[in-house]
Amino acid sequence: MNILVLPKVKKALVKLPTEIQAKIVNQIGLLSHDPFPRSAKKLTNQPGYRIRVGDWRLLYIVDIKLQKLYITKIAHRREAYR
Repeated sequence: MNILVLPKVKKALVKLPTEIQAKIVNQIGLLSHDPFPRSAKKLTNQPGYRIRVGDWRLLYIVDIKLQKLYITKIAHRREAYR
């Protein structure tokens, strides 16, 4: 599965501490093999799924037909769903 990271997400990722960056990049790598892990939850107020990475949230949308996964947002838990 191809993973596409939006430019605003790349910007947000670079601003994070290096240990958080490493954990998030690891989770993104795991998503390429399994886009629907047990830890993923479907979002109720918007399309897509989320994965917890400590206090951070990784929001993404999966397009099964095109075999693409779009990382749409990386944010702290208090700001992720706004």
